[in-house]
Amino acid sequence: MNFITLLNRLLDQLEESKKTFEIKEQPRLAKLLTQLSRRRYAEAESLIQLHESLLFMLAYPQSKKLLNQTKKLLASFPKRIEYLKKIEADLTPFEEAEISGIAGTSLTVMPGYNFALWLSEHHTNEAEIDWDGYEEEERIGATLTHVLPLLEEEVLVEPHIPFLDYIHTAKPKNAKDLAWLMRDFSHIDLSEKQKTELYESLKLFIRIAPDFNSSRTGLKREVLEIFYHKKPLIQRREISLERELDAPALKIEKLSGNVGSEILTVIRTASVVRFRELHGFIWGDEKSFLRIDLGRGVTVFLNEVFPENRLPLRAYHSGFVFKNGVPLGYVEGLSLFEKMEVGFNLYYTFRDGETAWLYAQILRIFKQHLGVTVFSVDPYQIGHENKEGIESGAFWFYRKLGFHPMLDEVAEIVEREEKKIAESKNYRTPSKILRKIAKSHLLYAYIENSFNNSDSNRNLKNTIISHPQIQKQWKDFHLRNILLAIQKRMSQKYNGNSPKMRIATSQKIALLLGVDLKNLKQTEHETFGNFALVLSLIPNILKWNKEEKELTVEIFRAKVNGTERNYLQLIQKHKQLR
Repeated sequence: MNFITLLNRLLDQLEESKKTFEIKEQPRLAKLLTQLSRRRYAEAESLIQLHESLLFMLAYPQSKKLLNQTKKLLASFPKRIEYLKKIEADLTPFEEAEISGIAGTSLTVMPGYNFALWLSEHHTNEAEIDWDGYEEEERIGATLTHVLPLLEEEVLVEPHIPFLDYIHTAKPKNAKDLAWLMRDFSHIDLSEKQKTELYESLKLFIRIAPDFNSSRTGLKREVLEIFYHKKPLIQRREISLERELDAPALKIEKLSGNVGSEILTVIRTASVVRFRELHGFIWGDEKSFLRIDLGRGVTVFLNEVFPENRLPLRAYHSGFVFKNGVPLGYVEGLSLFEKMEVGFNLYYTFRDGETAWLYAQILRIFKQHLGVTVFSVDPYQIGHENKEGIESGAFWFYRKLGFHPMLDEVAEIVEREEKKIAESKNYRTPSKILRKIAKSHLLYAYIENSFNNSDSNRNLKNTIISHPQIQKQWKDFHLRNILLAIQKRMSQKYNGNSPKMRIATSQKIALLLGVDLKNLKQTEHETFGNFALVLSLIPNILKWNKEEKELTVEIFRAKVNGTERNYLQLIQKHKQLR
């Protein structure tokens, strides 16, 4: 057996052993780790396979001894990467989206303004602008006039200017281009929105070479106690969403702004080395963070965004999952009344973990904290224009948890597929069929205990099928229809003039609700204007009673000044608005 064959065999054994979780197998796993630690790796693929297995074992350790071996092996990666560089091995596999961020490697990203600013302040020595091949000379020349004196002398009349000469002459001697540019850029006398648009028009690539503690290899929160897995992991077939959503309330702890800031730094670092840029983490409010310990070493941190970065109508929440301090993945929730669209992403490395259990706990948190009882999955999550979703069979993950397609034609396809699966254990749904299925949103409707408290109702399933009323209400609802209705009204009634429409509807709705527009701040004006556009579409709003109008004003004020949770709880009370 040659060296490469033996190495591949050892790596495959590690891949299998990491999921065994039997005490009697631990000595063999320890020996396997020792053998792999003594090997020299001459190509990227083998080192990547080792890294991902070790990272899984860091999150799902089986014993203290094995955990220490895992940590020691992971700590050796910078030197192992240096060896690959020394022998001029191909390093491009390390830049793949699911692999990037390994200690000793680098990656190139194009973040938005706020993320770039954060990188320049928190990872000053690790992040730098990658000017190689940059082609937006005209645009950056015009932008630099905001930070470099008299540059208009060239920009206004010369076709090409040596912008790098200007930058390197103007900045302090040892300063990074990114750190200097973002510092001066942040002081430009423009609104945050204008600065964001101006910066992002530059299309700057940033090269990041994370140090060990910022890399996927070494990024980890310290925890007081490690949860060791001594039994097999919880499987999907063991999970009942009905049971989990009926479970007792979890303890939810409000964190201080300082702790929230520390958590947000870890989350952003974990995100940037994985090419992720989630709205909730870019604009996360450090004072909004909540901590929920789920047991089994899992902690979820839930947060909201600053009022000025909220969505006009839906409530926005994001969350991040840690397992024994290791970043595991994130979730995004978009809520309107009792319905939430849930985007759940467990990082590639950990998808052999207790995914179904984790997902059920996330929904449990949202139900408890926000009062949402209908959960929706976007078609992208299950494979619409998402090759990975098709290859992983994501649809069946949700279907077996009780989700149901919202489109009748897709539901018929699923019914036929389930019959085929029942008839043959070896049958697998073809990719072509999965792509057809992925055209529909999926829905899961939770039925309150009070609905199921009689013996005659005990066999009801908590799927969309078991609650026809909810199915009918949400089946054909699309927020986009409301937005398009507003555009149509702007075209037909206001000749396509947006400012004219906003002024007219704001004045009309303010008069109806008793709101004095003169006393509103600028951000309040914008938020009220958004609400007015939607309220103006409601045919019977003139018939609303005093309590309904007062609750509407309370809802508006919660959206702009309160918490997203408070906003959501208030709109859930407003039956006429719903």
